[in-house]
Amino acid sequence: MTAATPPTLGREGRSASRHVAGVMIIAALVSALLVGVYNYFTGRALLADTVNEQLIDVATNRADRIETGLASLGNLASTLALEPSVPEAIADLTEAFANTTEVLEPEQEAELVELYRAGIDVITPPGVTPPETETLLPRTDTARYLQYWYVTRAPLEERPAIADAGDGSAYSEAHARHHDGLVAQARTLDLVEMLLIDLDGTVVYSIEKRADFATNLLTGPHRDTALAGAIDQLATAAVGEVVVVDFEPYLPAQGLPVLWAVTAVRTGDEVVGVLATPVPNEALVALVTADMDWDALGLGDTGEVYIVGPDRLLRTESRLWLDDPDGYLEAMADAGYSDDEIEAVRAFGTTVLIQEVDTDPVAAALRGNTYEGTGDNYLGQRTRAVAGAFDSGGLGWIVVTEAQTGEIFAPLRSYLLRLLIVAVVAVPIVIIVALVIARRMLRPVEPIASAADRVAAGDIDVTLGMRGNDEFSDLAAQFDAFTAELRRQRAEVARTDDETTELLGSVMPSRLVQQYKAGERDIAEAIRNASLVAVVIAADDGGSVSEDEVAEYGVAFSSGLDRLAGDHGAEQIDSSASVLLVAVGLGSDELESDRALAFASDLRRWTDDFIADREVPVTVGIGVAAGDVVANVVGTQRLAFEVLGTPRRTSEALARAAGP
Repeated sequence: MTAATPPTLGREGRSASRHVAGVMIIAALVSALLVGVYNYFTGRALLADTVNEQLIDVATNRADRIETGLASLGNLASTLALEPSVPEAIADLTEAFANTTEVLEPEQEAELVELYRAGIDVITPPGVTPPETETLLPRTDTARYLQYWYVTRAPLEERPAIADAGDGSAYSEAHARHHDGLVAQARTLDLVEMLLIDLDGTVVYSIEKRADFATNLLTGPHRDTALAGAIDQLATAAVGEVVVVDFEPYLPAQGLPVLWAVTAVRTGDEVVGVLATPVPNEALVALVTADMDWDALGLGDTGEVYIVGPDRLLRTESRLWLDDPDGYLEAMADAGYSDDEIEAVRAFGTTVLIQEVDTDPVAAALRGNTYEGTGDNYLGQRTRAVAGAFDSGGLGWIVVTEAQTGEIFAPLRSYLLRLLIVAVVAVPIVIIVALVIARRMLRPVEPIASAADRVAAGDIDVTLGMRGNDEFSDLAAQFDAFTAELRRQRAEVARTDDETTELLGSVMPSRLVQQYKAGERDIAEAIRNASLVAVVIAADDGGSVSEDEVAEYGVAFSSGLDRLAGDHGAEQIDSSASVLLVAVGLGSDELESDRALAFASDLRRWTDDFIADREVPVTVGIGVAAGDVVANVVGTQRLAFEVLGTPRRTSEALARAAGP
């Protein structure tokens, strides 16, 4: 059988250092991960709250600016309407308009028609059927006449400078009297355009002289506009009341969205006409976007603020359209808008009143709620948005501010990237540090493991002798105590083994002792040419010696006999109180009778000395015989070695027959 190889504790110790290092590395990485995750979500919440507050601030600020702007616009209109020169101009121009009876010559009429036709071509987007020219021309001869002289004969940018068309009409005379004063008053109030409308709805005066000049807003080509609808409301309006008309595409302004402030003009308590001042959409966009100074508003690269009407259409331009029209059209396509919708934005060159904003923030705000949250905007972009209604003078507008989440959480992505870079750099350092620390921590394990290897291999003469106040020192001390105990037990086993050997040697030959100790119990052998020496001890017939005394002398005699037998290479193989048996040559195939006789001779002399020294009242007889015998070990609880055969009987008989 092959003995099992003991485990190599040194290798286990080194493995333990890797395990400890691994635990340290995992603990460090898990801690870093937990801190990173905590910081990420904390930072995300903080960023969301910060951006939310910023969006609210922007929305509140812009709504206040719009409210102030609308109120200011109304104040300007009402202030201008209260100027004494305005009702005087309306009355004078209305009368002059009625007294102008001139009509156009055919070639003049054709020139006016051609102007409208060219204008229609300019304002009609591709793919849209242009309106019939006749439907847009003024309905009356007077209107056509005045448009020819004030509209046809000068480009748009030069018309405000025309005080007198030079046609000699009554209207031109009245216009020349009032025009410069009205323009000066309008410019003082930063107004670009001003319409004066009589009670019948006729535009009797305009600074810029567009296609609505001299037409009747109630019955003419522009009767379906929101401006026309506002005129009827002013017949019973209170003094200073201003009606703000929501943005609509206004054909005389090349179809661009225009918002109107309309107020009644009075002479005393009598309403003599209407004053209307337009606000182009560009003005509102500039007001809402702070002239597109996004950084000043704190809206970053993607944030925007815009106005949405109750019809869910934009009232101000989309930031992306202002910054990158082509990119906006691509975003519309990506968001799933139809080709017609995309083409409409491209053709009209604006998103106002075209781009629908059907989103959760707008829906919530139109219901009267304030929205704060994350969702998709009108281009399908993920944004953080704030939306709410504000006082827009009855227009039902809501203001929306939003920023794309990609930009909002860009610092978090940057943080994660930096964290990843730090991890890439730090992980090897952590591994090295963990391995070094683990090895230093487990350095005492190595000698303990090596010592354990030696003990497992059978070397228990190992002493660590480590001193200290830590657990490893305690372990080393316990190990030393353990090996000391092993050494004590080994010494005890050796002592016990010696005693056993000595005890067995007292009952059997030494050559059989090891066999017996090895576990053999059926020990028997046939021996040829054995020489036996029998010694019989008996009481002296002349004395009075008891059997116990004879036995006592026999024990002492046996001890001396063993020493003498050892000197002659003989061995005592059996004994009793009165008979001792010594064998010579049990382990030899040759007859050892000469050695047996020499032993018997020395035994005789030693016996004489023994008896003489002790004055023992016993007699000793010695007999020698040789021949074949059988030797075996008998007994279990009490062992005995016996030799059987004729030589034993003969030697004992001779010993009893021999003289003392």
